[in-house]
Amino acid sequence: RNLFREYLCIPDSQIAWFSTLPARRLASECDLIYVSCSPFSSSVSAAIVKRLTGRPLVVDFRDAWSLNPHTELSRLQRAVINRLERFVLDACDALIVNTDGAARLYASAYPEHSKKIVAIPNGYDALTPVDRNSVEGDFQIMHVGTFYGSRNPDALLECLAEMHRNDIVFVQVGGSLESYERFTDKVRIKVRPRLPRERALEFLRE
Repeated sequence: RNLFREYLCIPDSQIAWFSTLPARRLASECDLIYVSCSPFSSSVSAAIVKRLTGRPLVVDFRDAWSLNPHTELSRLQRAVINRLERFVLDACDALIVNTDGAARLYASAYPEHSKKIVAIPNGYDALTPVDRNSVEGDFQIMHVGTFYGSRNPDALLECLAEMHRNDIVFVQVGGSLESYERFTDKVRIKVRPRLPRERALEFLRE
């Protein structure tokens, strides 16, 4: 257990609190406050600034906060985050989430604020078309990014292990993979470090 993270880094380990005073000064010169999460502590900072300045506040959660099923929280963290999230919902004039399902969940959890909740789906980076040569070799399944909370590729890796296919490779681009030790004897796995965006796109194009 990481006691520092569990008891002192609430709601998260980023230092978004330091943005509160500068944000108050900036808000006095602007027509609207917009905050994009995560970290979710930035939404709490923005809600405080909204209370102090009266400026309209739009909060973009992107992924759900307390209602994210992949976020592991202790009982203390859960209790504090529930109160902070309600504070943000009470303060904001609009809440953006990234799926219709999340919008329904938040409307159900906060029915008094259902009219201010809107879903805007995540976008994606269109890959620039490139010339592709027909290349024989391994079939690669690639994940670019990090796994967090309860998210992991274990179900996929279990299926690959049952297939006993030596020509299929699972490639993790973005750092460590907790499942590596468990499956390395059964599945071909390659782990690559985090890469700059353009280099990661080159991997995807392959």
